[in-house]
Amino acid sequence: MRSFQTTFESGGKTIRIDCFVPDGDGRFPAIISLHGSGGNYAGISEPASLLANRGYGVYVLHYFDRTGTIN
Repeated sequence: MRSFQTTFESGGKTIRIDCFVPDGDGRFPAIISLHGSGGNYAGISEPASLLANRGYGVYVLHYFDRTGTIN
């Protein structure tokens, strides 16, 4: 399992995405994950890692980046 962060632009704002992907190259099913609005982002890395180790790509969107709210 590999994890890394990437970004994309939305409405002139940079949005971060944490990526948890299986080892190796090739195609795999993807899961888009959103942390709770209460700020439970730190708790999402463990289940995302578990899913990546089972062959899924998990992409955790930092959607508060768009609003300027840090969470």
